[in-house]
Amino acid sequence: GDRWADEASRIDQQSLARSTQASARAKQVSGLTQFDLRDRVTVPDQTSTVVALVNGAVTAEQTFLFRPGGGGAGFETNPYRVVRFRNTTPFVLEPGPISIYASGSFVGEGLSEAVGSKTSATVPFAVEPEISVTQSRSRHGDEMRLTRLVRGVLHVQTFNQTKTIWTVMGKRPGGYSVLIRHPRAGSDYKLRERPEGTEDLVGAYLIPVAVPTGKREAEVTVVEQTPSRTSLTIWDTRAPKLLEAVMASPMLTGPARAQLEPIIRLRQEIGKIDTTIDGLRRQQNELNARAQEARRNLEAIKKDPKAGSLRGKLSRRLDEFTREADGLGRKIVELNSTRLERKIELEDLLQNLDMRTPFADDAEPKK
Repeated sequence: GDRWADEASRIDQQSLARSTQASARAKQVSGLTQFDLRDRVTVPDQTSTVVALVNGAVTAEQTFLFRPGGGGAGFETNPYRVVRFRNTTPFVLEPGPISIYASGSFVGEGLSEAVGSKTSATVPFAVEPEISVTQSRSRHGDEMRLTRLVRGVLHVQTFNQTKTIWTVMGKRPGGYSVLIRHPRAGSDYKLRERPEGTEDLVGAYLIPVAVPTGKREAEVTVVEQTPSRTSLTIWDTRAPKLLEAVMASPMLTGPARAQLEPIIRLRQEIGKIDTTIDGLRRQQNELNARAQEARRNLEAIKKDPKAGSLRGKLSRRLDEFTREADGLGRKIVELNSTRLERKIELEDLLQNLDMRTPFADDAEPKK
């Protein structure tokens, strides 16, 4: 059973190691690398032979790799079977074909680019049709963070986000992982949270998606975001929510919380006053419009001797509209007076305030 299979694999590995009859010893000579053959090599006329410059065991694994476009036409959602290995030798492995054996059998051939010393390589050699990979992407930019509050000016960091959900589905039970080559959303985008095992590539990330044993599907969510900075005044309609988010942070210190609480209370109160005044003004404008219409109607029937009853009704309605509009005007004046008092009180609190929020460390470079 397994013992014989292991023995066969060991023998095959040994035979591969012996498959090249001659090997070479490397040494540095005048800044260059010189290779000396250890054994005599006979090359018959008009033939060639292979001399192994590097012949040794390295760490490798067989896995799956998906990149946009999949395995080509007809296999756009299918990953490649790949072998990954690390060149632990002190030499650069030149580009060329690589034969791949697994469990004592030849399983495919791939092409490798040059592999530097102490670096890793991923070589695809076949398409895996029983596994499919799909993605769903969305973009939005509505997240905002207050990083600093200086005398009524809010320094804000806005995040534009790209959210990608990669889904791996297989026809067989899990117990394997697929490496997703995820292209970066842009040079100024950063991962919000780094999925475990993520590797950095040029212009992309290599993100593993593990399908658990007994499962046929798994997914990973990749969120990239780029920050931009802007400034708002304390009177901006977005200011209260930004201040409340700072208050909700568990990293906010006690003294800072004590400074912010009255500022937030006054700003909320002023916001409520503004909302009330806005509603009263709309009612006042509607009453004034109705009063104007009543005046036009009275003007139209003032010479009609038969319209006495209608004139009386319109006059009473005009008086009612005017009286209600005047009452709303008095309320608006009172609210504006209260608003001015709160505004002065708030500006006094903000006069010498210069506060960095708990979000500042993430948004601004430390000095």
